[in-house]
Amino acid sequence: MSERSPVSNAEAEVTANGTLRRNYYLGLLNGMFANLGNRILSPQLVLTAFVYDLTGSNFLAGLLNSLSMAGQRFPQIYMSSLIEHRENRKRFYVAASVVRIVLLALMAGTIFLTGAGFGVWAMVAFFVVYFAFRSAQGCASIPFWDVLAGTVGPTRVGGFLGQRHFLGNAVTMVVAPLVVQPVLSAVEAPTNYLILTLIALAVMGLGWTVFCFVHEVRTAEPPRRRGVRESLSAGWRRVRRERNYRGLLVLRVLAHVNGLTFAFYIPYGVERLGVVGISGIFLSLISGARLVSSLVWGSVSNRKGNRLCLLFAAALFALNPVAALAAPHLPHVFDWAMPFTEVRLDLPLLAYLVSLCCFGFAQQANMIGTTGFVLETAPQGRRPSYMAFLNTVTFPMTFMPLLAGGLIAVGTFGLDSVFWIAGVSGVLTFVSTFLLTEVRGSV
Repeated sequence: MSERSPVSNAEAEVTANGTLRRNYYLGLLNGMFANLGNRILSPQLVLTAFVYDLTGSNFLAGLLNSLSMAGQRFPQIYMSSLIEHRENRKRFYVAASVVRIVLLALMAGTIFLTGAGFGVWAMVAFFVVYFAFRSAQGCASIPFWDVLAGTVGPTRVGGFLGQRHFLGNAVTMVVAPLVVQPVLSAVEAPTNYLILTLIALAVMGLGWTVFCFVHEVRTAEPPRRRGVRESLSAGWRRVRRERNYRGLLVLRVLAHVNGLTFAFYIPYGVERLGVVGISGIFLSLISGARLVSSLVWGSVSNRKGNRLCLLFAAALFALNPVAALAAPHLPHVFDWAMPFTEVRLDLPLLAYLVSLCCFGFAQQANMIGTTGFVLETAPQGRRPSYMAFLNTVTFPMTFMPLLAGGLIAVGTFGLDSVFWIAGVSGVLTFVSTFLLTEVRGSV
């Protein structure tokens, strides 16, 4: 037996390495398809255009974005209490994926009904089903990130996420101008949005199915179960006790304010610059920004740590509203017809597109930096509740786009105010990032 042990250990190591490689590539495929589907149904650039085209309401545009974020946030602490004490957590991801497929198909049905004479009631049904779909997304995210951290390793998450988003955005850059923009331009609303929803259903469904074949690294000794109230109490104790966790909570709050501009890029472009029907161009452009920056931020995260990613994100979050606010005041020094569209590019629109690119760079750096920092500092046994607490307690912040849309609708302040607030928040985010202490090499 002693002579065979080294061979057995070597075989076990080869098997383990093969499993990790297989999981890594399945994770990349999942990221490519899931990110493509999420971009096709971007709540800020595509579904906001759907709501705005049919209603012309800034309030409903804000409501859509609030429901999108709220749905992802509020069920997470409950989901963490369901899975944290279990060895097998992936099965909850599988169940949530089935629910998501059903709800996305129902959402396509509500979009069809908006064009079939059902008007207001169809739009109400759309909002209800979309909120349920995003809630299922939130439920799936907790087992997803836990399985991912156990498969890839917390210190390699940044690079892995960079590669996932690079693939997803590379495909989106092709699909957006060749599929999304032609569908939006050539097909009458709401049929064009119905077609995009069905395409997204097929693409995302494939991505979710791929991840179901990942081999989970099960928790050997899972901790005892904690209920929702106990998980919240433990989270607040951690906030008081740990400087990094406190800093992450502050950054999570400010991130919602930084994201306000994204919810109103379509209305601001229509009202201040007079550009309509270019959701596909916006989608392609921000995908390009994410594509270019994904590998950069992933490399920064792996090599230099996640705090540096967050510093870059904060600086760009402060810059992007400034460029957007300046755009309508710039002179029309040139006029160029953009290929495949009826849109003409001038200096104001160019500045606005630069602003959108800055937001894409910032969003990608923030996503990779925050996710990597959270997974790297989270205790292995309590990783689900560690992540879920930060999202759940900032749940009220998800209604900021709704509040902003309502205030704009009643004339309390204009779209410009949203961008000014986001600019100030970006500066505060940069300052707050210094609350964090880089943990790379110390854990």
